[in-house]
Amino acid sequence: MLDGAGEFGAFWHVMLPLARPGLITVAIFLFLGNWNEFFVAFITLSGRGSENIRTLPLGIANITIVSNYRSDWGMAFAGLKE
Repeated sequence: MLDGAGEFGAFWHVMLPLARPGLITVAIFLFLGNWNEFFVAFITLSGRGSENIRTLPLGIANITIVSNYRSDWGMAFAGLKE
């Protein structure tokens, strides 16, 4: 190994700094994917009295269900204004 570094030292000082941008990018995408998770919000906020604390995707899904899955654009845009 170069300059007496072992396998762990070579990984820690050479490979990890080279892989850091890719690891940070993956971490950001994982965070955003979990942050925008529809089903987690749906499960955790589906109790009684939770009408006032819905997230935007849950509100839009509720408007779609209330309008019987029709393309009622007026109702959808009115719901987006809330």
